[in-house]
Order: sequence, then structure tokens, then C-alpha cells
Amino acid sequence: GKWLTLVCQSRAHTLDIAADFESGELSGGIVQVVPCCGKLGVSMAEEIRTAGAKGIIVGACPGGDCWYREGNKWLEDRIAQNRKPGFRKIPAEFPILGIRFTGAQQKDFLREVNSIVTQQTYRNKPIPTRLFEFLKPSQWAYSFSMSTLALAALLWVFYMGSSSRFGAVTSDTNAALIRLDFFYQTDKKTCSPDTIPPGAKQAALERMAGLVKLDNLTPEARERMLRQAEDSVASKYCSRARRNLDIQVRVDGNLVAERSYAPAGFQNDGITYVLMKQKTTPGLHTVYIGAHERDTASLGRKFEFTEKMEFIPGEVKLIDFEPNQAKFFLRTVKVAPENATGKE
Repeated sequence: GKWLTLVCQSRAHTLDIAADFESGELSGGIVQVVPCCGKLGVSMAEEIRTAGAKGIIVGACPGGDCWYREGNKWLEDRIAQNRKPGFRKIPAEFPILGIRFTGAQQKDFLREVNSIVTQQTYRNKPIPTRLFEFLKPSQWAYSFSMSTLALAALLWVFYMGSSSRFGAVTSDTNAALIRLDFFYQTDKKTCSPDTIPPGAKQAALERMAGLVKLDNLTPEARERMLRQAEDSVASKYCSRARRNLDIQVRVDGNLVAERSYAPAGFQNDGITYVLMKQKTTPGLHTVYIGAHERDTASLGRKFEFTEKMEFIPGEVKLIDFEPNQAKFFLRTVKVAPENATGKE
């Protein structure tokens, strides 16, 4: 059997591997790209083990840098048996090694993978059976970084002595924080009829009719074919851009923040990331969140959230968005009962 290296799409870019790459060789082992390292669960690991693999190496993003927000944290907790189900059902002698690395550590990561696969060692030591850690730099880089850190510390001390309170971090006991933090995919912008040449839709229908006789289809299939014809015309002549997302925050009925967020991508056709922080005073407040997909030709979808909240000094209320239920919610951490069981 061979070692299997799983890398998330973000780290695949670091390794000059295409995000849609399926499988290939890496340092004598096999490499596969997955959307996120958090996808590796018990059943997937067991399938890989029973297929004859020697072990699993996971190339993951650094902490706080996961595109899916908590994927690398989930994997870390599974390996540490802090998230159910962990890998306790996987035989202990089957290695699962999670290695976080940055975009500047391509050579360091490849060096360690090669060491694991060919020399059966990790950082000049026997390979552990369970591991999840940030990839340490090479020795010269470590020495350089430590020297740089020491120099920066000395400069900071001298600067602090000459510039009073510069850089001091103070705690504001008279404020709390509302934080909006979520990803959202808006609809495409409405396509103006003026951008579509006359007869383009009819030509698309005739092409489809040449492949499949519409009279032989059920009403549902015929409607689906018509929509496909419209989509094909729109994809050819209309912009791929998606709508902006307008966010409005009100506290006790007063407008305190308002901002428009554009989708990612060169053509604004990607996902929209919303991060908004708004201070408020401690106490009981009614918080309103409004999100509206702005579009010139239609009303667009709108989502609203209203809730009374008790803020204590220095507290952060994190408001997230659940796309499957299309609603905002207040994110809280719930402690699982001791007898809780989980299924993947």
C-alpha cells in the first residue's frame, strides 16, 4: 500500500495543484484534493485504510484561515478525540497525520511528506500515529525568525519607552460588540432584455428541439427544457455578476450601521463574505439585522432578524446565517452532555 495525502483546495493552490485535480502521485505516494480537510471523517478514513493505504497525511490550512471557517478545527478535534465521532474506531497503528502549513511553506511541506513516505520518519523522529500541528519552519528559517522576533521585541521596548501609550491594549468596560460573520451566495443580477439579440432564445429552443422532440416530453420535462434554453441564452449574453448584499443594523430602533457587500471574484460572481463589527452599550437591547439582495430590476430576497439581547461589558454577540433555513441566528456554544453519542 501507499501513503495517501489529502490537501484542501486552498493548500492545493500552494502546491501548484489545480483545485479540480482528482488524483496523482506525490513523493511516491498518492495525492488527492478535497474541498476542505474537515471532510475527513471516520467512515472516509476507514475506507482509505481498508483499501490498503499505509496511512493518511492531511495538508490543512493554518488556524483561522479555513475557507469553510472551522473545517481544520473539526479535524483537529477528531484527531484529539474531542469531537464525536473521533477516530477511536480506526486502529491505533494506522497513522492519521494532520499538518497545517502556509502559502510560503510549499517546500517545507513537500520535504516532510517525502520524509514520511520514503524514510518513514517525521522531523527525524519515528512517525506518530496521530498528529495535528502547524508545520515548523526549517532550522535556518527558525533561527532567522527567532532573531527577527528578538530584534522586534527590543525595538518595541525602546519605542514604548519613548512614545508613552502607543500600542497599549485597553479594555473598554463600557462597551459590548455585535459581530456579523457569515458567507452568503446572492442571486445573479437580473439580465436586461436589451442585452439579448432578437431571436436568440428561439434559436436555442430550435437547437434543443433538434435533439429531443418537445411533443414527446411530459409537461414537467418540457418546462425544464425551456428553462435550460433560457439559461443557455443568459449565460452567453448576460453578465455572470451576482447581486450586492446590503446589511443594516439597528439597535433599539436606531440605525447604527449600514453597508453594502459585493460578491468575490473578478466578475463579482463568487460568494459574498460579510464581516461587520458594531459597538453598543451594555444592557438590554433590541437588535435588528436586515439583509437585502440589491438589484435594479427586481425586489430581491430579503432576510430579517430581531431579538432582545442582554449585553454584559466586553461581551461579543456573534450573529451567523444559516443558508439551508435562510435565517440569521445567534451563535452560541452548547456543552454536550457526558453521555452524548455522535454519528458521522
